[in-house]
Amino acid sequence: MKDRPPPLDLLGLPVHPVTMPQALNLVESALLRGGRPRPVRHVALNAAKVVEACDDPRLARVIRRADLVTADGVGVLALARRLGARLPERVTGIDLMEGLCARAALRGWPVYLLGGHRGVAEGAAASLVRRYRALRVVGTSHGYFREAEVENVADRVAASRARLLFVAMNTPRKEHFGDRWAERAGVDFVMGVGGAFDVLCGQRRRAPVWVQGLGLEWAWRWAQEPRRLAPRYGLGGLRFTRRLLLADRRVPAGPEEPVPERTADERAG
Repeated sequence: MKDRPPPLDLLGLPVHPVTMPQALNLVESALLRGGRPRPVRHVALNAAKVVEACDDPRLARVIRRADLVTADGVGVLALARRLGARLPERVTGIDLMEGLCARAALRGWPVYLLGGHRGVAEGAAASLVRRYRALRVVGTSHGYFREAEVENVADRVAASRARLLFVAMNTPRKEHFGDRWAERAGVDFVMGVGGAFDVLCGQRRRAPVWVQGLGLEWAWRWAQEPRRLAPRYGLGGLRFTRRLLLADRRVPAGPEEPVPERTADERAG
């Protein structure tokens, strides 16, 4: 991506020090330019994903291959500070998605929503179209498909001629889908958005702005789904805190490493 700042290295994972407007402009410029050898892939990095990537080399490689990695949570900002680096602000997945939908509506770019339970993507699409009336949602699909069906799912996205693909699945499934199948899906841009569809369709409430400002959006989400999110925010939070406390090396921004090729196992899906 042209004009993208060099990434910071946080425990072996790249994070680009960009603001929300910068992230939106980078994606928009890439789509306007066209002629890319592969789709632009975005990853939103939070504390839980850092912990998982430290234990999962395949996920770590996918994150390092992404074209744009933004700091989704306050934990990542804290980790950067601990390592002597600086990230300007959070660039949350749901806010970036909404910003891109607003620009897609202005540009006439078609979008596709993939993920969630049956009916959730459709509800999220209806909500987005109410906000951005010119937005063209050219397809929706739930995310509960078998591995044997993944090629058909990618082909359905390709048939829709969508340019932006938003994938609402759990980590690492959404990251692997974007990395492995975005090219076959024929899109210009793909990003994972986690539970954003649930929020957009009203099945889950997002934290109030003042809670987000305190960096406690994770606690709000945990309170809404205590049993499901206990491993992520309980044990996962403790593991991230341990890594944060043990991180003591300074990591300045540096030149970006070449994008690693997929391994034979990853190319096989």
